[in-house]
Amino acid sequence: GTSAAASYNWNVDTVAPNPPVVTVPANNAFLPAGTTTVTGTAEANSTVSIYIDGALDKTVSAGSGSWTTSTTTSLSAGTHSIKAQATDAAGNVSADSNVQSVTVGSAPSATTAQANVSGTVGAALNVTPVTGSGGSGTLTYSISPALPGSLSINGTTGAITGTPSATLASTSYTVTVTDQATQTASATFQLTVNPTPTPVLSFATPGAASVVLGGTLTNAATSSIPGGGAISYSSD
Repeated sequence: GTSAAASYNWNVDTVAPNPPVVTVPANNAFLPAGTTTVTGTAEANSTVSIYIDGALDKTVSAGSGSWTTSTTTSLSAGTHSIKAQATDAAGNVSADSNVQSVTVGSAPSATTAQANVSGTVGAALNVTPVTGSGGSGTLTYSISPALPGSLSINGTTGAITGTPSATLASTSYTVTVTDQATQTASATFQLTVNPTPTPVLSFATPGAASVVLGGTLTNAATSSIPGGGAISYSSD
């Protein structure tokens, strides 16, 4: 019989894939406690290994070159690092991706500093009924329901300012404090706007008074506005 030599060709892949890129979460992001979403890109059909604080969290397929997943690890308060590596079909492992540093903080708190706020039509109001503390990063303030058109809340400080133009029966408002990780806390207060008070005028000599022609009549008058305010005088 006869025999023929067989020949085979192998392609040996020894080239490591490019490092993956982690796009979410952003570097220096503030996150709520718990698991988080990690998103990025890598060589198509590679397997991406995700590391949190240097420890392997999970692996995910890059498929067409992009990937997204939720971590297995629950992030606690503090600073954490997130990175990834890609492994291709030949087992070549990439260098580390970019490292994203994230901060997890406790939820903010909201405290009612003034439970009952009273204003007066025509008198400037400046009050901070609810204060916020804690949380991750900068706090912002919002209010519900909407304040009367002449009043507004400062989204940075929580101060309510303006000059009321109409009366308002006692109404409950909720101030919500939100941190940069979108964690929230709320507290309530009551707002009342009273009408402009009527001045009170009194005379030193009550009732009728008489004076001789050419003489001088002196009848001292005192006046006040409950709650304060300016008073002007005229005579007829």
